Amino acid sequence: MAVLTLTGLVLNALAVLAVYMGWRRASRVWVWLSLALLAGSIVVFSAGAVGWEYGLTYALFVPGLLVWLAIAKEHSSKPNKPPAVAPRPLSFAPKKVLSHIGLAFTVLVLQLIFSVLITLSVSRMLPVEYAGQLALTVVVTPVVWGVLSYQLLGRPNRLKSVLQQAAVAACGGVLLVVS
Repeated sequence: MAVLTLTGLVLNALAVLAVYMGWRRASRVWVWLSLALLAGSIVVFSAGAVGWEYGLTYALFVPGLLVWLAIAKEHSSKPNKPPAVAPRPLSFAPKKVLSHIGLAFTVLVLQLIFSVLITLSVSRMLPVEYAGQLALTVVVTPVVWGVLSYQLLGRPNRLKSVLQQAAVAACGGVLLVVS
């Protein structure tokens, strides 16, 4: 059991290293490798820990701690501080204010609803008892929420992105009603 836990930690460390290498080299191959390593660590932690709930929690929690090693390395390898950039002046133009309020509402409210619908519908399809399905939803929802937000903020056409996410969430809602 201790060997499996140690193997899960090693897989998690390799997943964080792969994310770091993918970021440094701007390559998707490293990102897919990191996702595969993370999935492997979930399996290994689930086999080595008390159950899949703890395995999933450990596998998703540990990279958040390990990423600080990459942050420390980046911080120590920078030669000098860049010159300070003057901040942009505040703009209280009504169009800008409404745009920012709308984006905040989309990320904080709509995408929370979308992520709950998606994770709940996926967890309901798993052959696990009801309490385990809810535990899985609680653990995975913030991850899905972050992915949805990252996808929204990284795209130039945000409306198209929100509509795609709404369609996936609607499919999840239909699955919840049908099942």
